[in-house]
Amino acid sequence: LMTQKNLLLLLAVLLGVKFLLIPLIEWQDASIDALDAASRQLSKVERVIAAESRYRDELEVVRAQLESANSRIYEYSDTIKLDIQRDLEELFVASGGLTVTGFNWVADSSKESDSVRVLRGIVYFSGPLSSMIETFWAMGASSKVIRIVDWRQQVQSYGLDVLGGTSGNVTLEFFVLPNVPKLGNEVMDNVSE
Repeated sequence: LMTQKNLLLLLAVLLGVKFLLIPLIEWQDASIDALDAASRQLSKVERVIAAESRYRDELEVVRAQLESANSRIYEYSDTIKLDIQRDLEELFVASGGLTVTGFNWVADSSKESDSVRVLRGIVYFSGPLSSMIETFWAMGASSKVIRIVDWRQQVQSYGLDVLGGTSGNVTLEFFVLPNVPKLGNEVMDNVSE
């Protein structure tokens, strides 16, 4: 009888452990895991908040770089091709003596309002070789990005004391950003909310 009582007592203890103690331990483990995850998230948020001034400084650097890049790239307008042709004409006229004998637009990569648009044109020219060199230098120093894709020319009447004349063509690319995003304070204001 005593062993039967001991066995019943042991059974009650085991049932208590199975249905009371183990669920309690599992609940505690789940609570500890949730608390650890919340603690890790809090730590990440605290690091972001602590670095807010650094992020603001980095944002200002990016904003300045974007504004600098924007000033070197054409902005979209309905007359963009005409504007580019006028800029090229000014470059060629400033070189003194190089004559534009023709101009053709040969490619327009995109007319979508939200992507970078690449325009490609061919300029045909003739005149003194020294003027051609000055014009190419002026294109390199232009306030707008002008990519020289290809150029072909023939040089005539050159000698030891004379550079001679030239005629040929140059293929140029121009980049147009139609809708340049403006990064304002609203970006950081949204972060701090």
